[in-house]
Amino acid sequence: MNARYLSIDWPLDHPYVRHEGFFDLSSLSAFDAVVKLEPRFAPAHHNIGWLRDLAGDLDGARRAHETALQMNPGFAEASASLAMIAV
Repeated sequence: MNARYLSIDWPLDHPYVRHEGFFDLSSLSAFDAVVKLEPRFAPAHHNIGWLRDLAGDLDGARRAHETALQMNPGFAEASASLAMIAV
């Protein structure tokens, strides 16, 4: 299977993610605001990463997931998302 994943179990091409607004690219500004308030909050960096991945910005996604892992080296979801980008 070649699907790229939102997290460990949500494929990015899942209809609910893509078409029903589970999260959309407008969420990016909300996560950017969180990072400005709490720059060491790894989940916000991870969410920025998968939103950038969803938008096709793989370099931005990679940087965001790497930042999340710098903040929390044991963050499994960020690690899995980073691995999926490398595939």
